[in-house]
Amino acid sequence: NHIAADDPRLGAVREAYRRNLADLVGFGAGSGARVLLGTMAVNLPDCPPVGSVPLEGPPAALAEWKALAERARAQDAAGDWSGAVEGWSRAVALAPRHAESRFQLGLARLNAGDRSRGTAAHEAARDLDSLRSRADSHLVAITREVAAAAGSPRVVLVDASKALQGEDPQRPPGADLFFEHVHLRPEGNHRLARLFADALLSGLPDVPAAPGPAAATEAACRTRLGWTPHAEVRLWTQIRALCQKPPFSSQSHQEARNRFLDDRLAEAGGAARKAGLPGSLQRVESALARHPDDWQLAEQSARLLRQARQWTNAVAAWKRVVAGAPDHVVAWHFLGEALAQVGDRPGAIDAQSRALALRPDFVEAALALGLLQGESGRFAEAIAVFDRSLARDPSNLEALINKAVTLEAMGRRDESVPLLARAMTEHPRSPMPCIRLGELHSSRKE
Repeated sequence: NHIAADDPRLGAVREAYRRNLADLVGFGAGSGARVLLGTMAVNLPDCPPVGSVPLEGPPAALAEWKALAERARAQDAAGDWSGAVEGWSRAVALAPRHAESRFQLGLARLNAGDRSRGTAAHEAARDLDSLRSRADSHLVAITREVAAAAGSPRVVLVDASKALQGEDPQRPPGADLFFEHVHLRPEGNHRLARLFADALLSGLPDVPAAPGPAAATEAACRTRLGWTPHAEVRLWTQIRALCQKPPFSSQSHQEARNRFLDDRLAEAGGAARKAGLPGSLQRVESALARHPDDWQLAEQSARLLRQARQWTNAVAAWKRVVAGAPDHVVAWHFLGEALAQVGDRPGAIDAQSRALALRPDFVEAALALGLLQGESGRFAEAIAVFDRSLARDPSNLEALINKAVTLEAMGRRDESVPLLARAMTEHPRSPMPCIRLGELHSSRKE
């Protein structure tokens, strides 16, 4: 939901945040614990607003804004940063509540070497963004005020929104540390963790006889976490897919962002090919041998084994994951997949059922369960699973096809063919409904 920056309802949200945060800090400090209270760092320079309030004013003013914006964009493209700063400054003067204009002004100022005013413009753009998915200046200020009001040495402020620094000292952190609006890349996570670690260590009593431990490097952290080039490929693939969907698909920099993501994917893919799947698996297994109870390392191993289609070993790895994290929905689903591949259909049905019990809207688990039940002759149960999936998403291609195939197995041919015809109509670019329909006609010698 898009909410304008001056919407009066935001006052109630901010006041509730203040009360809740003050209660949490008071409870923690009152218990005798130390409290590390962090402000929220967000992506400012590489995350254009997702929504701007509509431009308002007489037609002449709107036409002037449009002309200024077009000229400023051309100046941006030509590298005329001072001209772009002037153009966007005039556009902002005509539309001070327009988030995108503020963002472009901030970008031009950063490109011109003015970090201070460029960052201020980007902070204003974030505050004006009508899709309020990033902590704004009001919430940051409240966090600082709550820390100060605590009046206790047990409450330590970690001002990440100010202290987190990226690769370029002339720009606030952006795509170098963040994936999109707020989620940190591994590089960003390591830098943020260092801020919290420094704050934590600063309050520990001195131990003169023994030097403090050296901070783990980012590379050491990646090794301990079982990070591999194949995990890097998987992560960038997920981010690339995410950014093709709303709300990110409407951002003004989507073409440049897609090129950036494609470059990162190509780099990760090259590194994965160089390392080889056996090499990545060996790295993870080596870490797992040193930390056998770490279910997250077991998950890294299980994902690589799945990719290698080493199903027997994958079953053992996924079982280690669910033993350590019994509410891990995706792990139960992948365990079910692996069990089905090694021929343990009852075990696979149980695993997919557990995944659905944890998350009833998990479509992939529901479709897998329906197929397993159909293969086991439990046709009525399979149809019920597919119907629940179609109730959530009436055009789900796999659910339509799998229901049709199950109906055919039940001898309900007057229902299976129309369902496949419907799938062909709703998914004209997919060959699967045509193939399945051809198979049915062939089996009937039609």
